[in-house]
Amino acid sequence: MPRGCARQAKELFPDLPARLGALIQSEGNHVFHLGNGLFNFPVENSPFEVPELRLIERSCQELLVLADQEDWCKVVLPRPGCGGGGLDWCQVRTLLERHLDNRFFIITHV
Repeated sequence: MPRGCARQAKELFPDLPARLGALIQSEGNHVFHLGNGLFNFPVENSPFEVPELRLIERSCQELLVLADQEDWCKVVLPRPGCGGGGLDWCQVRTLLERHLDNRFFIITHV
């Protein structure tokens, strides 16, 4: 969790890396409800890789299922893969719009 929103979450919730690491080790790199109003949203398989649109698409699908299961009516998401990951926002936005419904709000400005 060396950069971006992951780093900020780690600073606010110091136990987060251990909890998320245990989930990833036991269940794979997927979207998980982490408590404290948090969920993870995989965009890459390791911090040393470039984010992948295919993984972002899978994360969209998994987040949609999780939001349905948890009955979330509002979900806020940063622009995945576009900060430190360097992906083009136009490509990512198109992908998100294809999968996510009106419960999902994307932070586009800080």
